Order: sequence, then structure tokens, then C-alpha cells
Amino acid sequence: MKRFIVLAGVIAWSFCSMNAGAKTLEDVLKEKGVITEEDYKEVTKVKPFDYKLGKGFTFTTPEEKFQLTLGGRMQFRYTFNDFDTKQDTSQWDAKRIRLIAQGYAYTKDLTYTLEFDPRAYATAANKGLINAWMNYKLINEAQLMVGQFKSPWSRQELISDGSLQFVDRSIAVDAFKASYEIGAMLNGKIADGLAYYYAGVFNGAGQTSTRSSNDNLFVARAVVNPLGDFPNSEADIEMSPKPLLS
Repeated sequence: MKRFIVLAGVIAWSFCSMNAGAKTLEDVLKEKGVITEEDYKEVTKVKPFDYKLGKGFTFTTPEEKFQLTLGGRMQFRYTFNDFDTKQDTSQWDAKRIRLIAQGYAYTKDLTYTLEFDPRAYATAANKGLINAWMNYKLINEAQLMVGQFKSPWSRQELISDGSLQFVDRSIAVDAFKASYEIGAMLNGKIADGLAYYYAGVFNGAGQTSTRSSNDNLFVARAVVNPLGDFPNSEADIEMSPKPLLS
């Protein structure tokens, strides 16, 4: 049986992503030396309301104690299957739809993210809540994250689907990954990104699921970047000239 899967259309729209690579005009001018550091700080100072492509709509209080960014991401896919022994199939799919709210509260060291999949609320999937976490940074090397988020295991799973090389993760990652869990995690960034560490304890019951047994999930992860901080992305869209290793 011959099977052809044609991805005839993939629309990836992202206007709110922690990993967005869109540069502003001010960033470009600063890199080229057209404006000074002082000029850059003046034109990029916090505004009560702002919008940036690749980031979203941002609201900031005058004293800069609270900030909220609203945005989302959508990915659509068309699949056509050409079968030899049965009728062909043709299907459109909303692969991913995300509504995202993120920012900080009281201090820039206390950040949060809420991420929803509105499709799940229209079904009995009970998977509408994707991310719901708070992270407090005491120092770069000592931070505490609590809530629901991805347990630190597979690198490809930890990369946002908006920053993958292709639209889908590998079937091996999907088969063996440990993904969204409810729990708490210590984490830190060492020497400006030359190394990271993660150590967490989770329910082990999966996304938006809890259980009262002692069969918890314990995860530890260490990352070393000997050539400098390695972005949490698979695709180097900007084609940076510096080689990196993680």
C-alpha cells in the first residue's frame, strides 16, 4: 500500500512567544552602532501599552511592578492520503491553538505564564490548561518554579512548538517523553548561560491530573554550553556566525 502525506499548508502564526526572534528597529540600530546605549534605553523604556510583532500586546503599570503580555499561536495543517486499495482521504486540522498570558507581578523576579488550548474546552479532553506556573528568581543561579509545566527531560519536548525545526516533534520523543506535570522545580542559570541545572518533583500523573499515591516523578537535568549560551530553539533563523554546542 502506497501512502503519500502531503503537508499542503502549514500556517504558523506567533505573536506571543518567550522564544520569539523578531528584532525591533531599535535593536538593529543598536547592533549597527547607529544609536548609543543611552539612546537605546531612552527609546525602549517601558510604555503603559505596547505591541511588538512576535511578542504580543503588553500592559505595564506606571511603577513597573506589574506587567501582562497577551498573545497566542496557531498552526494549521492539511493532510492528503493517497491509498492504492481504498478511498483517499483529505483533512484540515488545527494542529495547535494557544492563548497565552505572561508577565511579572510585584517584582520582575516573580514571573508567570498561563497558556490555554481553547479547543479542549469544547470537548471532554480536560487538557485545556497547558502551562500554569510561577517562577521566583532569588539570583540567576537559584530559582524556584511551581505549578504545571514540562518536566525537564527531552530537549526537543522542552523547545516550544513555535521554535522547532519542523512542525512536529520526532515520533521517538512523542513515544517516550515526560511532558506536562504538576510539581515544583529548582533551577538555575550559571555563568551567563554556560551551564543550567534543573531538579524537580512532580505528581507523575500527567497534564492536569493529580493522584494521592507516593509514586511521584523525580527529574534532574544538567546542561553545559561550552561555547556560550545556547538558545532554546532548533532553528537558527538569524544564521548566527558563531558556532554553538550544547
